[in-house]
Amino acid sequence: MRARVARALIPLAAAFAVPPATAAAGTVAPTAFERFATDPDSVVVASREVGSLRSVDSTVTVTVLVVAMRADPSQRMRGARFELRNNGGIEQIYLDDRQFTKLESDVGLMELGDAAAARRGERTARGNSVTGTEACWMPNPVQRILCPELQRASTWTGLRLWTFGGATFDFRDGNVADLRELVERAVTELNEL
Repeated sequence: MRARVARALIPLAAAFAVPPATAAAGTVAPTAFERFATDPDSVVVASREVGSLRSVDSTVTVTVLVVAMRADPSQRMRGARFELRNNGGIEQIYLDDRQFTKLESDVGLMELGDAAAARRGERTARGNSVTGTEACWMPNPVQRILCPELQRASTWTGLRLWTFGGATFDFRDGNVADLRELVERAVTELNEL
């Protein structure tokens, strides 16, 4: 009887060996800018590293880019690359200027919501709370985008950045204001390229 139960548990254990977010990474389409910027026939015309956020657990570095096709330099796209790193690996997310402006708006709303929760004393409420963005709950279209979350719990508080269909990167004691400042700086830099 024990042998049958053990054999039955092996496939179950194997199914849980890969975290769901990592397992689904290959099933989520890249953004149009990611496809364009990583195409072997494209070239980076201009780039500027804007800055980064660092924690004990993770780092995110933001670089704004203008990319063109080698054969036809008039075909261009502009956007930002987010390079996320932790002990588990590296992920790069590419957002075009429209998606990047949406992220700026979403992060600004997250910051306003966090400030309102603090005024009402909800930051210290019992249990866990997560503040995220609408774009990441039900993305349309489904594609690899950057998803910010503010997590508050008795044991862990901070910023979490995850790639839709990919890995999670934790910034303990990170806050939305730091992310908003980085994104705003990147939008300004992108407009100057």
